[in-house]
Amino acid sequence: MFDKLVTRRRGGYCFEQNQLFLRMLRHIGFEVRSLLARVWLMVEDVPPLTHTFNLVKLGGEHWVADVGFGGDFTPPMPLVAGRAVEVPGGILYRLIEDQRGWVLQRDGGTGWQDQYSFLLTPVELVDLEMANHWTCTRPGTRFTALRIVSRALADGRAGIIDRHLSVTQNRSTQEREITEPEEYRAALADIFGLRLSAEEVAALGLFG
Repeated sequence: MFDKLVTRRRGGYCFEQNQLFLRMLRHIGFEVRSLLARVWLMVEDVPPLTHTFNLVKLGGEHWVADVGFGGDFTPPMPLVAGRAVEVPGGILYRLIEDQRGWVLQRDGGTGWQDQYSFLLTPVELVDLEMANHWTCTRPGTRFTALRIVSRALADGRAGIIDRHLSVTQNRSTQEREITEPEEYRAALADIFGLRLSAEEVAALGLFG
């Protein structure tokens, strides 16, 4: 994971990013453990446990520490219901409690929206292995059906889903379709710091 994420700068998703972050936190002395969450974005029924993040104990409090949710920067948050935290770009996050357990919510200017819910039930490595395997291999999931790139910016977020590029800064969003492979390569390099060869981009199957 270190070689992929840090040395080769190829990016990853929550099961990679948050596991590497957890191991770093433990190495420098923090008390930290993994949790699993249900993502409530674009769903019509109860979603499976397809997200992982870390719970860190600091100064007698538990904090949510999540470096792998995508989109804009998810801030470190004390495990306290109702306390809003603002991130660059004017986005607000908070935790609430309801029948699902703890729920992370985001307000980007249009009201609070559920992001994911979780319980504090202990999670074993085998639980993470099973959830990771399901998420990255099951046909039809977000991560097997789409080509996704995402990056938190200093004042917002940037993302590409297949050929659709979206950049949000200070709550203002610009969107466009990428029509050429070289334009796609340039966007990956300039916006996301990812450098793919022409052959690697062709292998994605996005351009006729």
